[in-house]
Amino acid sequence: MATASIYAEETSRSAAKAAVSKQNETTFALTGLLKLAEHASASVAITHPDDALNGVICRPVLRMLLSAMRVRDPATVRHCRRVANLAVGLARNLRWDAPDQKVLEVASLLHDVGKIAIPDNILFKPGRLSTDEAKQMALHYRIAINVLQACQADIRVSEFIADGIGRPMQDNQSFGPALSEIHQGARILCVADAYDSLSHDQVFREGKDHEDILKILTKDTGSRYDGNVVCALARWLETEGVPPASSPEADARPDADSPEAREAEQLNQVLSQLFTLESMNDGFFLLNADLKFVVWNTGCERLLVRSAREMLGKTWSPTLMGCAGELGQSLPDGELPLQIAIVNERMQMGGVRMRRPNGTWAELEVQSIPLLDEQGKLLGVAELLKDQASAPQLPADYRELKLAASRDSLTGVANRGELENQLTLLLENCRDSADAEPFCVVFLDVDFFKNVNDTFGHTVGDQVLIDVARLLQRESNSGELVARYGGEEFVLLCPAAKLEQAARRAERIRSALSIAKIGGLGNYRVTASLGVTQVERKDTVESVLKRADRALYMAKQTGRNKTCTLTLEQETETPGEPESDEIKSTDPFVFEASFLACVAADMIVYKLGGLVRDEEAKLKKVAENRVSIRLGSAGLLRVWGSSQERQPVDVTIDFSARTAPNQGRRVAAPHVVVRTKITPIGVVRNAETFQTRARFVQKMIRSYFAAE
Repeated sequence: MATASIYAEETSRSAAKAAVSKQNETTFALTGLLKLAEHASASVAITHPDDALNGVICRPVLRMLLSAMRVRDPATVRHCRRVANLAVGLARNLRWDAPDQKVLEVASLLHDVGKIAIPDNILFKPGRLSTDEAKQMALHYRIAINVLQACQADIRVSEFIADGIGRPMQDNQSFGPALSEIHQGARILCVADAYDSLSHDQVFREGKDHEDILKILTKDTGSRYDGNVVCALARWLETEGVPPASSPEADARPDADSPEAREAEQLNQVLSQLFTLESMNDGFFLLNADLKFVVWNTGCERLLVRSAREMLGKTWSPTLMGCAGELGQSLPDGELPLQIAIVNERMQMGGVRMRRPNGTWAELEVQSIPLLDEQGKLLGVAELLKDQASAPQLPADYRELKLAASRDSLTGVANRGELENQLTLLLENCRDSADAEPFCVVFLDVDFFKNVNDTFGHTVGDQVLIDVARLLQRESNSGELVARYGGEEFVLLCPAAKLEQAARRAERIRSALSIAKIGGLGNYRVTASLGVTQVERKDTVESVLKRADRALYMAKQTGRNKTCTLTLEQETETPGEPESDEIKSTDPFVFEASFLACVAADMIVYKLGGLVRDEEAKLKKVAENRVSIRLGSAGLLRVWGSSQERQPVDVTIDFSARTAPNQGRRVAAPHVVVRTKITPIGVVRNAETFQTRARFVQKMIRSYFAAE
């Protein structure tokens, strides 16, 4: 019995020592980050005002971080310098301003600083990493961001690393921005890093030549790499060649007894503890003695849906974080774990809820750690967060499934749903921000596409659409979204562009298309008509698309193969597409219309089949000369939403009437009178919303029948 008791006491003592040791290691890492922040602040005070790095990062801090990397692994520093040469050269060729080039250069030089923290058995493994090892290696970009935030680097430096280096490493996760959403600087860094890595020998493969590398990068454009940046890289390197690298001696490991090596070793110890900190927690943030945010890691961005750009430099307060107790009860001022930890000078643990900007709550287990110096003075405080309501691990192919749901199955560009989602976000930003940049919408319609299908067949027609989509992606700028709207119509969203700029881009696309070889048609040239409009603050998704479509209609009516623009002011003075086929109804929730279609009777079924298939319509009833379909689906509460998909309607299409062909027409097929009746399904809040949806459906049906 005595032996068992002694054993229990020894076990308890060992566990307590281990817990204290772990806490000491965590405190060491967090205190080290605070000292980095103090060092950066002191360096700013003595920096020469003409220093080119002003506002980007303090030069002494940059030297210290590069020295730490050199002590850890000189090969990593040489790689970073080569990447910086490539990235800056690319930015210069893409006409970046010199100050912005400096931001990109610093991000390139320090993008691998987090590798200091990676254990030797992973960093120097002589072979491919296992799945678990790859996940651990992926932590290096998160550690780099922690360090750069503490060093008060320009926020764009860490954003370029997070989105350029971090995003490809988390491609199998649902968290993180899509390629179309990230800054061009991150895209440049991603391409430059990949090019240099592929061109040099690795432990698991030999370096590849220039042509093979370009093939690899081109294959993954649109998902991992920006096609415009890859093309710019190819043009630049073919003209000037790969920029020279620094000599190996320039980045050799310093003498172990030198002050540089000793300082680097201390920093390396801090970063190695950060590896554990990032591995064991879902998120953490760090405050200085004034309770200002010094570090807001990527885990906090994900958990609390607040960006580092939004939080860094702000002062912590209970109201800012929106804290509540485990059961949602309000916590009086002074009773939050962080406040108690500061008063008692001891770590506090507890369950806390934090409100996200969208109104939902994050249920968290919080460790609040006060950080004190040797005299007991408060240096700062940190909170380590664990998600109490974390979802089960998503399957590895979740991102691919999510991507597929937002892409057009034929052309690979964004589908209509993704277009409306992105346009909604741009419109919200335009309304919420007083200084939001203008943006434009370009509507494109392939001219005489029915002739292509009728003459060459639908297989060739599909290839034409695929080639047009590729040309649009190739000719569009970084950050622009290409989407297939339906049939032969495409839409291009142009952020940060005024009407004149977007019109020039549209003309460039029209001109390139008119001379391109599309669909393998030989001498047959495919052309397009384009409509351009600039978004106004009071626009909705429906109104801006309708105005761009009217501009497109103007281009088609005035000769095709041209670009027309239309502003909101001009729209009130410009007649739109004639709606003489619309039949006025006394019921505002019934829409009836008719039109003439020059379609052979035996082709009507095929046209309707294409409509049902392409629009994922539900076939309700089929008679000899009448078809009933349903478009869209109602939500749980059957209330109409803002997207077309959530605005369901029943459509009856009657094609029983025939008319004789007009004399003098070369096509002598009889005309079919197509009558449509559209009614809403579910709860519609106002008749105008329904009428807008109904006219859109009517226009879509007309396009399938090549209406006159």
